[in-house]
Amino acid sequence: MPGPLGLDRGLGLPGHRDGGLAAFGDPHQPGPGVAGSGKAPGVSYLEPLVDVLVHGQDIAIPLGRTRPVPAVAAMAAADRVWPDLFPWRPARKLGGFRFAATDCSWPAGDGQLVEGPIAAILLLLTARNVARSQLSGPGAGTLRDRTSGAGAGAVQL
Repeated sequence: MPGPLGLDRGLGLPGHRDGGLAAFGDPHQPGPGVAGSGKAPGVSYLEPLVDVLVHGQDIAIPLGRTRPVPAVAAMAAADRVWPDLFPWRPARKLGGFRFAATDCSWPAGDGQLVEGPIAAILLLLTARNVARSQLSGPGAGTLRDRTSGAGAGAVQL
């Protein structure tokens, strides 16, 4: 019996009528719907890089662990996130600041200068405030005020 509303047929997946999972063949080889066999529409090859770098820090920082972030990888991830990658849209939320990495050549934005390690900037661009203390420059204080959650003008990252 096919899936509801012909969903199996619509997705091009094997259903009950043609043997179910057996139709995929060797279970040790990638097949339709298996990681590595394709990507979702609108997603570039850089999103997994952003995920690995940012979520790795999401885990390491609260545990008090140091997890190095290669500058070249972080620059590529930050380039993908800035200016308007959904859901963060950092150029909209962090407008009025110019970000500059101190450990590599990565600038973005216009306005008050905020500088620091590219890993800390990447975390900020992806709505994580945990590395704000690593940022400095003429705009760092204003940035902390805008992203602290205190006050009517605070930016919700």
